[in-house]
Amino acid sequence: MEIITNAMRQLAREGLENGLDIIIGWKDGRFEWQSKPAFITEINDIESLNFNNYSLKNLSGYLLKKELKDKKIGIFLKGCDYKAYKQLVNYNQVDPENIQIWGIACPGLKERDFHGNTSNAERCQRCQEPVPEELETIIGKKEVAIQNSPEDKYQDVKKLESLATDERFDYWKDQISDCIRCYACRNTCPLCECTTCMIAGGDSNSDDWIDSAKEFSQDFFFHSIRAFHQAGRCVDCGECEEVCPVDIPISKINNKIRHDIENLYEMPEVADDDSVMGPLLDFREDDPEPGSKGGKENA
Repeated sequence: MEIITNAMRQLAREGLENGLDIIIGWKDGRFEWQSKPAFITEINDIESLNFNNYSLKNLSGYLLKKELKDKKIGIFLKGCDYKAYKQLVNYNQVDPENIQIWGIACPGLKERDFHGNTSNAERCQRCQEPVPEELETIIGKKEVAIQNSPEDKYQDVKKLESLATDERFDYWKDQISDCIRCYACRNTCPLCECTTCMIAGGDSNSDDWIDSAKEFSQDFFFHSIRAFHQAGRCVDCGECEEVCPVDIPISKINNKIRHDIENLYEMPEVADDDSVMGPLLDFREDDPEPGSKGGKENA
């Protein structure tokens, strides 16, 4: 981690000296098991940059901030962060001409639960692209980047798919019933970039399509519609699940849809470039019906 941190500081210094307005990276939190975003505009603050075992935060979402419009930005991105950035570019949400990206070969990070237990981050155990290979500058050693087999990608989803329909519904009812509708999952998602959310209000958090009553039907509506809106876009960065105060396994919802997209459309769950439209944004005469391939038991 020290090698990555030192390289970050050197690149940040060079970036500011060469005309960048702001550097976005990570710095230590209050406790040793914390890491938080760092926004550096002065060379004197560069030493605060630090990449540690808990630097999980996907920084790409900060590129959407109004305050950074027309700014020249330098940003550090891990593999999953870079996938989110590419989606923002594909949807014309950010201008790549104003952004300098430095990649990080992610060695796999850790997370700490509400009980103080530390473990390897679940998102890292599923990750298939820890290194943003397309970038010219990559910090860290590629040979020590986390390596998972393709079978690891959907292990959690496959366990749920093996359950009967009623059992799956009971599982999600038990999980989603805890939702307090704080919208933290939506607010932290780098790809929930709408200025006003059609199902749950805009910056004011005013409810639109959702009743304010605390009912399972309303909670289920929010999570299911949000998951559909992320189909073909979600990069499994794990931000939604990380910030959930009641520990709902939100990533499983998104990963189930990602898994279905791969099975039904025989294509990656996220398009690599803007020349390929997401499967739910495109229509073809040979598009499969949900029950024609994979079976209704997988729907």
